[in-house]
Parts: sequence; structure tokens; C-alpha cells
Amino acid sequence: MISFKPLKRLLIHKNLTWEEISKATGISTETLYRIKAGKNVKLETLKKILDYFNCDLCDIMEYDGT
Repeated sequence: MISFKPLKRLLIHKNLTWEEISKATGISTETLYRIKAGKNVKLETLKKILDYFNCDLCDIMEYDGT
């Protein structure tokens, strides 16, 4: 299963809120809720997050083996 725990840690480390990410990237709060809940999201959404943080997939998500 894919986990977005690294993204949650990144937000804490950068002292950002989900609302700030929504405003900065144009990603809806509904879609960010899906990420927080560990649900499927479009690759386009992940790309927006990667571009915002200038990072790689491994910096925002991980495979937890389940």
C-alpha cells in the first residue's frame, strides 16, 4: 500500500498547512483530503506537489509493504 506519511512529515518540517498547499498549487481541498486519507489520486496531482516542493516521489510517498 502507498502511504503519504513522507508528505505529512514534509508539511510539518516546512511548517505548512494543507490549506496553504491547496492555495499554492491549485489542488482542491477535496483532493488533498484524499491524499491525507491515503486514497488514490491522479498523477497530475502528484506532479503539482512535486513541482511545488521541487522534490521526487520518494520525498512525498512510500510503499509500506501491505
